[in-house]
Order: sequence, then structure tokens, then C-alpha cells
Amino acid sequence: MKSRIINIRLAPPSGEAVRVPIFNRRNEVIDFAEVYADDLARLEQQGFGLRWYFNRASGKSYVSTAERFHKGGNAQVARLISGAPKGLVVRYRDQDPRNLRRENLYFETGNAKGKTPQEGAQDEQQTAA
Repeated sequence: MKSRIINIRLAPPSGEAVRVPIFNRRNEVIDFAEVYADDLARLEQQGFGLRWYFNRASGKSYVSTAERFHKGGNAQVARLISGAPKGLVVRYRDQDPRNLRRENLYFETGNAKGKTPQEGAQDEQQTAA
């Protein structure tokens, strides 16, 4: 099955882009993500923390954060900003998971583990062999 890009209408960018630190497990800043200030404020109001970190799944990285009001809840920041519905994968137009500006994010059908349908099918064939 070929991957299909879902055309969505993103809200126009507003405000300034800000840099949010990305931490490692030793509480050291290792990088920065860029996001619009109004998106960051909305995430904080929804109860998501400013402690962001990289998650890696199937060789791909994405920025995650924890929910402050729910035990053990983690969320992909790009998914929160874009409002991606369940079952669709969030992709980055410039291939940079640190660029979390709305115009850089889009939805696509595909494997939730960050693989394209072709990569998922290849893995299934290798596992079956």
C-alpha cells in the first residue's frame, strides 16, 4: 500500500518562534526544538510540561514531552501541535524533527512506528522468512 499524504489546513503561523531545550537522561540540554510561542503556551495550558526529550522508534527520532496531570503519559509534541488524528503519522517537510512549526508538519497514512508502509512490509517479510 502506497503512503498517502493527507492535505490539511494548518493555522497560519502567528507570533514568534521560540527555542525549547531538549534534555537527555542526565538532565543535560543536548539540543533545541523550534515552536511558535502561541503553540507552546497552548501546550502548557493543556498540561504538557516543558521538559522535552528525543524518543527514537524504528530508527527515527521525534520530540516528546510528559503530561503533568496524567501518570506516565508521554506525547509526541508534533502530534499535539498538528492535531493529527489517530491512525495518521506526523511527518516533517524538512525532515527535521526539531522544527515543530505548524507549516513544517503534515499527516500521512503509514506505520505508527515511524516507518513507511513499504518499510513495514519489508520488515514483515524479513520476520516471516
